[in-house]
Amino acid sequence: MRITIFCKVIDNLGDAGIAWRLARQLGARGHAVCLLIDDRATLQRLQEPVRRQALATAADAPIDIITWRDDDDALAQADADLWLETFACGYGVSVLPALAKRRHPPRLINIDHLSAEDWVGQYHGLPSPHPATGLHQTYWLPGYGTDSGGLLREPELLLQHRLWRSDAPGQERFLRALGLERQPDELLVTLFCYPDAALQGLLATLYERPSHLLILGPGGDAAVGNILAAPPQSGRRHGACHLHRLPLLHHQDYDRLLGLADFNIVRGEDSWVRAQWAARPLLWQAYVQAEGAHLEKLEAWLQAQPMPESARALHRRFNSGITPDTAAWQEIFAQSSTLAAAAGAWRDHLSQQSDLVSRLLHHLDDA
Repeated sequence: MRITIFCKVIDNLGDAGIAWRLARQLGARGHAVCLLIDDRATLQRLQEPVRRQALATAADAPIDIITWRDDDDALAQADADLWLETFACGYGVSVLPALAKRRHPPRLINIDHLSAEDWVGQYHGLPSPHPATGLHQTYWLPGYGTDSGGLLREPELLLQHRLWRSDAPGQERFLRALGLERQPDELLVTLFCYPDAALQGLLATLYERPSHLLILGPGGDAAVGNILAAPPQSGRRHGACHLHRLPLLHHQDYDRLLGLADFNIVRGEDSWVRAQWAARPLLWQAYVQAEGAHLEKLEAWLQAQPMPESARALHRRFNSGITPDTAAWQEIFAQSSTLAAAAGAWRDHLSQQSDLVSRLLHHLDDA
Protein backbone atom coordinates (compact mmCIF):
# COMPACT_ATOMS: atom_id res chain seq x y z
CA MET A 1 0.00 0.00 0.00
CA ARG A 2 1.19 3.53 -0.82
CA ILE A 3 0.75 5.78 2.21
CA THR A 4 1.37 9.52 2.55
CA ILE A 5 1.60 11.05 6.04
CA PHE A 6 0.96 14.80 6.35
CA CYS A 7 2.58 16.68 9.21
CA LYS A 8 2.79 20.35 10.19
CA VAL A 9 5.08 21.14 13.11
CA ILE A 10 3.18 23.62 15.28
CA ASP A 11 5.65 23.85 18.14
CA ASN A 12 8.03 21.70 20.18
CA LEU A 13 8.87 18.24 18.83
CA GLY A 14 5.85 16.00 19.30
CA ASP A 15 4.19 16.49 15.91
CA ALA A 16 7.31 15.49 14.01
CA GLY A 17 8.22 12.75 16.47
CA ILE A 18 4.88 10.98 16.28
CA ALA A 19 4.68 11.32 12.48
CA TRP A 20 8.17 9.85 12.21
CA ARG A 21 7.36 6.91 14.49
CA LEU A 22 4.19 6.28 12.50
CA ALA A 23 6.11 6.37 9.21
CA ARG A 24 8.81 4.03 10.52
CA GLN A 25 6.31 1.49 11.78
CA LEU A 26 4.27 1.47 8.58
CA GLY A 27 7.43 1.21 6.52
CA ALA A 28 8.65 -1.69 8.65
CA ARG A 29 5.48 -3.58 7.71
CA GLY A 30 6.26 -3.35 4.03
CA HIS A 31 4.27 -0.31 2.96
CA ALA A 32 5.63 2.43 0.71
CA VAL A 33 5.57 5.51 2.94
CA CYS A 34 6.01 9.17 2.09
CA LEU A 35 6.22 11.75 4.89
CA LEU A 36 5.20 15.25 3.81
CA ILE A 37 6.40 17.67 6.50
CA ASP A 38 6.62 21.46 6.56
CA ASP A 39 9.55 21.65 9.00
CA ARG A 40 12.21 19.25 7.89
CA ALA A 41 14.81 20.74 10.21
CA THR A 42 12.88 19.61 13.29
CA LEU A 43 12.52 16.11 11.86
CA GLN A 44 16.23 16.01 11.11
CA ARG A 45 17.02 16.72 14.77
CA LEU A 46 15.10 13.55 15.69
CA GLN A 47 16.66 11.42 12.96
CA GLU A 48 20.29 12.23 13.53
CA PRO A 49 22.12 10.23 16.21
CA VAL A 50 24.32 11.86 18.81
CA ARG A 51 28.00 12.11 18.07
CA ARG A 52 28.74 9.05 20.18
CA GLN A 53 25.65 7.01 19.43
CA ALA A 54 25.04 4.50 22.18
CA LEU A 55 23.22 1.85 20.19
CA ALA A 56 23.80 0.23 16.84
CA THR A 57 20.26 0.61 15.56
CA ALA A 58 18.79 -1.41 12.75
CA ALA A 59 18.31 0.44 9.50
CA ASP A 60 14.85 1.89 8.96
CA ALA A 61 12.74 0.90 6.00
CA PRO A 62 13.18 3.48 3.22
CA ILE A 63 10.82 6.43 3.73
CA ASP A 64 10.41 9.23 1.20
CA ILE A 65 10.63 12.55 3.08
CA ILE A 66 9.42 15.63 1.21
CA THR A 67 9.33 19.24 2.36
CA TRP A 68 5.69 20.39 2.29
CA ARG A 69 5.64 23.91 0.85
CA ASP A 70 2.26 24.35 -0.85
CA ASP A 71 -0.89 22.65 -2.16
CA ASP A 72 0.94 21.34 -5.22
CA ASP A 73 3.18 19.23 -2.98
CA ALA A 74 0.10 17.65 -1.44
CA LEU A 75 -1.63 17.02 -4.77
CA ALA A 76 1.49 15.33 -6.07
CA GLN A 77 0.62 12.54 -3.63
CA ALA A 78 -2.90 12.05 -5.03
CA ASP A 79 -2.07 8.61 -6.42
CA ALA A 80 -1.41 7.21 -2.95
CA ASP A 81 -3.83 4.65 -1.55
CA LEU A 82 -4.06 6.31 1.87
CA TRP A 83 -3.53 9.81 3.24
CA LEU A 84 -2.89 10.12 6.97
CA GLU A 85 -3.44 13.64 8.27
CA THR A 86 -1.80 14.14 11.67
CA PHE A 87 -3.47 16.31 14.31
CA ALA A 88 -5.92 18.04 11.94
CA CYS A 89 -3.08 19.83 10.14
CA GLY A 90 -5.21 20.25 7.01
CA TYR A 91 -4.17 19.69 3.41
CA GLY A 92 -4.50 23.17 1.92
CA VAL A 93 -7.42 25.20 0.58
CA SER A 94 -7.43 23.79 -2.94
CA VAL A 95 -6.44 20.22 -2.18
CA LEU A 96 -9.69 18.50 -1.21
CA PRO A 97 -11.76 20.07 -4.03
CA ALA A 98 -9.14 18.87 -6.51
CA LEU A 99 -9.01 15.46 -4.88
CA ALA A 100 -12.79 15.10 -5.11
CA LYS A 101 -12.59 15.32 -8.91
CA ARG A 102 -10.41 12.25 -9.12
CA ARG A 103 -12.00 8.93 -9.99
CA HIS A 104 -10.16 7.09 -7.23
CA PRO A 105 -9.04 9.52 -4.51
CA PRO A 106 -6.98 8.14 -1.61
CA ARG A 107 -8.68 7.17 1.62
CA LEU A 108 -8.46 9.92 4.22
CA ILE A 109 -7.77 9.27 7.91
CA ASN A 110 -7.00 11.94 10.52
CA ILE A 111 -4.75 10.75 13.34
CA ASP A 112 -5.75 12.90 16.32
CA HIS A 113 -4.19 13.57 19.72
CA LEU A 114 -4.10 10.93 22.45
CA SER A 115 -6.49 11.03 25.42
CA ALA A 116 -7.83 8.69 28.11
CA GLU A 117 -11.15 10.56 28.29
CA ASP A 118 -14.40 8.59 27.96
CA TRP A 119 -15.51 10.32 24.78
CA VAL A 120 -12.61 8.79 22.81
CA GLY A 121 -14.34 5.42 22.51
CA GLN A 122 -17.59 7.05 21.46
CA TYR A 123 -16.13 9.04 18.57
CA HIS A 124 -13.19 6.94 17.42
CA GLY A 125 -13.51 5.66 13.87
CA LEU A 126 -16.48 7.80 12.89
CA PRO A 127 -16.59 9.10 9.31
CA SER A 128 -16.78 12.85 8.75
CA PRO A 129 -18.05 13.82 5.27
CA HIS A 130 -16.57 17.05 3.99
CA PRO A 131 -19.46 19.53 3.55
CA ALA A 132 -18.21 20.97 0.26
CA THR A 133 -16.62 18.00 -1.52
CA GLY A 134 -18.42 14.98 -0.09
CA LEU A 135 -15.10 13.25 0.60
CA HIS A 136 -15.18 11.02 3.67
CA GLN A 137 -12.49 11.30 6.30
CA THR A 138 -12.25 8.96 9.27
CA TYR A 139 -11.14 10.31 12.64
CA TRP A 140 -8.65 8.03 14.35
CA LEU A 141 -8.49 8.74 18.08
CA PRO A 142 -5.54 7.16 19.93
CA GLY A 143 -6.41 6.03 23.43
CA TYR A 144 -6.06 3.47 26.19
CA GLY A 145 -9.15 1.33 25.63
CA THR A 146 -9.92 -1.42 23.15
CA ASP A 147 -12.55 0.87 21.61
CA SER A 148 -9.95 3.54 20.77
CA GLY A 149 -7.27 3.90 18.11
CA GLY A 150 -4.61 2.46 20.43
CA LEU A 151 -1.03 3.55 21.13
CA LEU A 152 2.06 3.57 18.95
CA ARG A 153 4.28 0.61 19.84
CA GLU A 154 6.85 -1.27 17.82
CA PRO A 155 6.42 -5.08 17.89
CA GLU A 156 9.85 -5.58 19.48
CA LEU A 157 9.75 -2.70 22.01
CA LEU A 158 8.74 -4.55 25.18
CA LEU A 159 11.24 -7.35 24.58
CA GLN A 160 13.95 -4.74 24.06
CA HIS A 161 13.13 -3.14 27.42
CA ARG A 162 13.43 -6.50 29.19
CA LEU A 163 16.77 -7.19 27.53
CA TRP A 164 18.10 -3.71 28.32
CA ARG A 165 17.20 -3.92 32.01
CA SER A 166 18.78 -7.37 32.39
CA ASP A 167 22.08 -6.35 30.79
CA ALA A 168 24.07 -4.57 33.52
CA PRO A 169 27.34 -4.35 31.52
CA GLY A 170 25.37 -3.06 28.55
CA GLN A 171 23.78 -0.39 30.73
CA GLU A 172 27.19 0.81 31.84
CA ARG A 173 28.47 0.94 28.25
CA PHE A 174 25.34 2.78 27.12
CA LEU A 175 25.62 5.48 29.80
CA ARG A 176 29.35 5.83 29.22
CA ALA A 177 28.70 6.39 25.50
CA LEU A 178 26.46 9.30 26.55
CA GLY A 179 29.25 10.72 28.70
CA LEU A 180 27.75 9.51 31.99
CA GLU A 181 29.30 7.57 34.86
CA ARG A 182 26.71 6.20 37.27
CA GLN A 183 27.65 5.01 40.75
CA PRO A 184 25.69 2.11 42.32
CA ASP A 185 23.85 4.35 44.79
CA GLU A 186 23.02 7.17 42.39
CA LEU A 187 19.46 8.08 41.50
CA LEU A 188 18.93 8.48 37.77
CA VAL A 189 16.22 11.02 36.86
CA THR A 190 15.47 12.05 33.28
CA LEU A 191 13.93 15.44 32.73
CA PHE A 192 12.14 16.45 29.55
CA CYS A 193 9.61 19.15 30.37
CA TYR A 194 8.36 22.57 29.30
CA PRO A 195 10.17 25.74 30.43
CA ASP A 196 7.46 26.64 32.97
CA ALA A 197 7.79 23.39 34.90
CA ALA A 198 7.72 23.77 38.71
CA LEU A 199 11.06 22.16 39.51
CA GLN A 200 12.26 23.86 42.67
CA GLY A 201 10.90 21.24 45.04
CA LEU A 202 12.47 18.46 43.02
CA LEU A 203 15.86 20.12 43.05
CA ALA A 204 15.75 20.84 46.77
CA THR A 205 14.92 17.18 47.39
CA LEU A 206 17.76 15.95 45.22
CA TYR A 207 20.21 18.30 46.93
CA GLU A 208 19.32 16.61 50.24
CA ARG A 209 20.34 13.18 48.97
CA PRO A 210 23.88 12.01 49.72
CA SER A 211 24.40 10.91 46.11
CA HIS A 212 22.26 11.44 43.08
CA LEU A 213 22.39 11.92 39.35
CA LEU A 214 20.06 14.28 37.54
CA ILE A 215 19.98 14.29 33.76
CA LEU A 216 18.58 17.30 31.99
CA GLY A 217 17.35 16.18 28.62
CA PRO A 218 17.55 14.77 26.17
CA GLY A 219 16.87 17.97 24.28
CA GLY A 220 15.90 19.98 27.35
CA ASP A 221 14.83 23.57 26.80
CA ALA A 222 17.34 26.29 27.56
CA ALA A 223 14.91 27.89 30.00
CA VAL A 224 14.76 24.69 32.04
CA GLY A 225 18.52 24.49 31.89
CA ASN A 226 18.77 27.97 33.36
CA ILE A 227 16.55 26.95 36.28
CA LEU A 228 18.68 23.91 36.99
CA ALA A 229 21.93 25.81 36.67
CA ALA A 230 20.93 28.26 39.40
CA PRO A 231 21.66 27.36 43.05
CA PRO A 232 18.72 26.68 45.38
CA GLN A 233 17.13 29.72 47.01
CA SER A 234 18.46 28.66 50.40
CA GLY A 235 22.01 29.08 49.12
CA ARG A 236 22.97 25.37 49.38
CA ARG A 237 25.46 24.19 46.80
CA HIS A 238 24.64 21.44 44.32
CA GLY A 239 26.78 19.06 46.36
CA ALA A 240 26.71 15.58 44.83
CA CYS A 241 24.03 16.49 42.30
CA HIS A 242 25.40 15.97 38.81
CA LEU A 243 23.58 17.87 36.08
CA HIS A 244 24.01 16.65 32.53
CA ARG A 245 22.60 18.22 29.39
CA LEU A 246 22.08 15.69 26.63
CA PRO A 247 21.24 16.45 23.02
CA LEU A 248 18.21 14.92 21.39
CA LEU A 249 18.76 11.19 21.09
CA HIS A 250 17.92 8.64 18.46
CA HIS A 251 14.48 7.21 19.29
CA GLN A 252 15.88 3.86 20.37
CA ASP A 253 18.48 5.47 22.62
CA TYR A 254 15.81 7.61 24.28
CA ASP A 255 13.66 4.51 24.90
CA ARG A 256 16.60 2.80 26.53
CA LEU A 257 17.38 5.80 28.74
CA LEU A 258 13.76 5.91 29.93
CA GLY A 259 13.86 2.21 30.75
CA LEU A 260 17.04 2.46 32.81
CA ALA A 261 15.99 5.52 34.84
CA ASP A 262 14.67 5.49 38.39
CA PHE A 263 12.24 8.30 37.58
CA ASN A 264 11.20 10.00 34.34
CA ILE A 265 9.68 13.45 33.93
CA VAL A 266 8.12 13.70 30.49
CA ARG A 267 5.89 16.07 28.57
CA GLY A 268 3.39 16.37 25.74
CA GLU A 269 2.47 13.13 24.03
CA ASP A 270 5.36 11.27 22.42
CA SER A 271 7.72 11.08 25.42
CA TRP A 272 4.68 10.43 27.67
CA VAL A 273 3.76 7.28 25.72
CA ARG A 274 7.36 6.10 25.54
CA ALA A 275 7.76 6.50 29.30
CA GLN A 276 4.67 4.36 29.89
CA TRP A 277 6.11 1.57 27.75
CA ALA A 278 9.35 1.87 29.74
CA ALA A 279 7.32 1.02 32.89
CA ARG A 280 9.31 3.23 35.25
CA PRO A 281 7.87 5.76 37.76
CA LEU A 282 6.99 8.95 35.91
CA LEU A 283 5.61 12.45 36.19
CA TRP A 284 3.80 13.82 33.15
CA GLN A 285 3.58 17.49 32.24
CA ALA A 286 0.61 17.94 29.91
CA TYR A 287 0.65 20.53 27.14
CA VAL A 288 -1.34 23.51 28.45
CA GLN A 289 -4.68 24.01 26.69
CA ALA A 290 -7.30 26.74 26.86
CA GLU A 291 -9.80 26.70 29.74
CA GLY A 292 -7.84 24.00 31.55
CA ALA A 293 -8.73 21.25 29.06
CA HIS A 294 -5.34 19.66 29.71
CA LEU A 295 -6.28 19.15 33.38
CA GLU A 296 -9.32 17.13 32.35
CA LYS A 297 -7.08 15.07 30.09
CA LEU A 298 -4.65 14.57 32.97
CA GLU A 299 -7.38 13.51 35.39
CA ALA A 300 -8.79 10.95 32.96
CA TRP A 301 -5.37 9.36 32.65
CA LEU A 302 -4.73 9.41 36.39
CA GLN A 303 -8.01 7.61 37.07
CA ALA A 304 -7.44 5.01 34.36
CA GLN A 305 -4.36 3.38 35.85
CA PRO A 306 -3.04 2.03 39.15
CA MET A 307 -1.11 4.74 40.98
CA PRO A 308 -0.69 5.73 44.65
CA GLU A 309 -2.74 8.77 45.61
CA SER A 310 0.44 10.65 46.46
CA ALA A 311 1.54 10.32 42.83
CA ARG A 312 -1.82 11.57 41.58
CA ALA A 313 -1.56 14.56 43.91
CA LEU A 314 1.94 15.33 42.63
CA HIS A 315 0.69 15.27 39.03
CA ARG A 316 -2.19 17.63 39.84
CA ARG A 317 0.02 20.17 41.59
CA PHE A 318 2.76 19.98 38.95
CA ASN A 319 0.28 20.56 36.11
CA SER A 320 -1.54 23.35 37.93
CA GLY A 321 1.63 25.44 38.18
CA ILE A 322 1.92 24.85 41.92
CA THR A 323 5.45 23.92 42.92
CA PRO A 324 5.39 20.56 44.78
CA ASP A 325 7.30 21.00 48.03
CA THR A 326 10.19 18.83 49.18
CA ALA A 327 7.90 16.73 51.38
CA ALA A 328 5.85 15.72 48.35
CA TRP A 329 8.95 14.70 46.42
CA GLN A 330 10.43 12.87 49.38
CA GLU A 331 7.23 10.84 49.68
CA ILE A 332 7.39 9.99 45.98
CA PHE A 333 10.98 8.79 46.12
CA ALA A 334 10.23 6.80 49.29
CA GLN A 335 7.54 4.95 47.33
CA SER A 336 9.78 4.10 44.39
CA SER A 337 9.18 0.34 44.56
CA THR A 338 5.39 0.82 44.79
CA LEU A 339 5.45 3.26 41.88
CA ALA A 340 7.59 0.91 39.80
CA ALA A 341 5.20 -1.98 40.44
CA ALA A 342 2.22 0.18 39.45
CA ALA A 343 4.00 1.31 36.27
CA GLY A 344 4.77 -2.30 35.39
CA ALA A 345 1.17 -3.37 35.95
CA TRP A 346 -0.07 -0.53 33.74
CA ARG A 347 2.40 -1.42 31.00
CA ASP A 348 1.36 -5.10 31.17
CA HIS A 349 -2.30 -4.12 30.93
CA LEU A 350 -1.68 -1.98 27.86
CA SER A 351 0.53 -4.63 26.23
CA GLN A 352 -2.45 -7.00 26.09
CA GLN A 353 -4.03 -4.70 23.52
CA SER A 354 -3.03 -4.33 19.89
CA ASP A 355 -1.00 -1.29 18.92
CA LEU A 356 -2.15 1.71 16.86
CA VAL A 357 -0.62 0.63 13.56
CA SER A 358 -2.02 -2.90 13.85
CA ARG A 359 -5.50 -1.51 14.53
CA LEU A 360 -5.19 0.93 11.67
CA LEU A 361 -4.20 -1.74 9.14
CA HIS A 362 -6.90 -4.09 10.42
CA HIS A 363 -9.46 -1.30 9.98
CA LEU A 364 -8.33 -0.79 6.38
CA ASP A 365 -8.54 -4.51 5.64
CA ASP A 366 -12.09 -4.71 7.02
CA ALA A 367 -13.38 -1.65 5.18
